[in-house]
Amino acid sequence: ARKAALPDGTIDLIATGRIDRLSSRYALSVQVDRVVGGARVAQASVEVADIDALLEGVRSLGAAVRAAVGEDRGQVASDQRLARVTTGSLDALLDYSAGLALVDQRRWAAAELRLADAARRDPAFASALIMLAHCQHNQGLAENRWMPVAEQAMQLAAGLPARERYFIEGSYYQMKGELPRAIAAYEALLAEQPNDFWGNNNLAIAYRESGRVREDLEL
Repeated sequence: ARKAALPDGTIDLIATGRIDRLSSRYALSVQVDRVVGGARVAQASVEVADIDALLEGVRSLGAAVRAAVGEDRGQVASDQRLARVTTGSLDALLDYSAGLALVDQRRWAAAELRLADAARRDPAFASALIMLAHCQHNQGLAENRWMPVAEQAMQLAAGLPARERYFIEGSYYQMKGELPRAIAAYEALLAEQPNDFWGNNNLAIAYRESGRVREDLEL
């Protein structure tokens, strides 16, 4: 990294890091050095319990290092509130987070625009695609508009962390009308994330549509 940065002349800092596996746990570390002279500016480390927690560990490290090198702490704190979903594009994540805030307000048409932007920035962004399908479905649009989007999300979901995968599977099967499979996926999601709002919401709907009124009312 230093060899690439030195000829450029405008790059002041470089960041390097590593991930080590410790039995079932993972240790992450990162350090930031000055390009000229190599002085250490910041370093941080964190251990996480399992592979599904790696992304959150990276987020925590990133926040600590960004603050240490002088980034605006308000911006760092704001970015920590970004949605916890899998994408390789920060711009797509920003669009998704804005879209999700609109989803939470049931502003389906406005949310659709931001989620569509997220999906354009990262065509493999499965969580953006499934929420986009929900927005189109909830506006009463034709099935041939939202079902292909949900199918695309389902095809991309296999390698995702369990929380994302179960929500996508539950959503997909609910949209197909396969309620037993939808219920199984949502129940698996809530076993891991009992306070997931949309998981609870959608499972309650699936229970009600299946005639399981008591479980619907409990949720």
